[in-house]
Amino acid sequence: MRIANLLRVIVFAIAAGYLIFTQDHSYVTGANALEYAGTALCLTGGALMMIQTQSKVAPSVLLVPTITSGVVAYLVFMLGELASPHTNPPNDFAFRLLTALFIIGFAGNEFGLAFSSTGNEKLELRISAYIGFGFALMFLVTPFNDVNAVGFLSAYLIVSAVQRAIWIATPEGMRKDAEEQ
Repeated sequence: MRIANLLRVIVFAIAAGYLIFTQDHSYVTGANALEYAGTALCLTGGALMMIQTQSKVAPSVLLVPTITSGVVAYLVFMLGELASPHTNPPNDFAFRLLTALFIIGFAGNEFGLAFSSTGNEKLELRISAYIGFGFALMFLVTPFNDVNAVGFLSAYLIVSAVQRAIWIATPEGMRKDAEEQ
């Protein structure tokens, strides 16, 4: 679980930094960040699943986020109209829907994993899932313009990265990971 958390922290922090420090806050920038983060998580998550075959935790922790990330990255790549410099409602809807799908994939997996976890891990998984569901709901029901949509995507990425980094750094999280290995 520690490796999966560390992977998400690194990828989400890089994607959030890209969105925060890029001067262009358009759907193109948001779609690029979503595509790069999805591809990175898909490739590294798949590699981790192949490497950690003896761990009983790896497939359940990595399978759904890896597939969701890959599907979203593929859809962003295939929907070339997101890369259009013109902001119009179909771009807005497609970007918001794909971002919500990306977030719901992680949040749903964490919510499901919380049922089989105990102690602090159960609490951290639920916190992460509720953060994700809140942001996904926001993307589905709130009419954003391109600047706000990309801004809230970067906010989700950085909040999720910080929450995971704190979880990794807790003594109980380190002790639990040492027991799993």
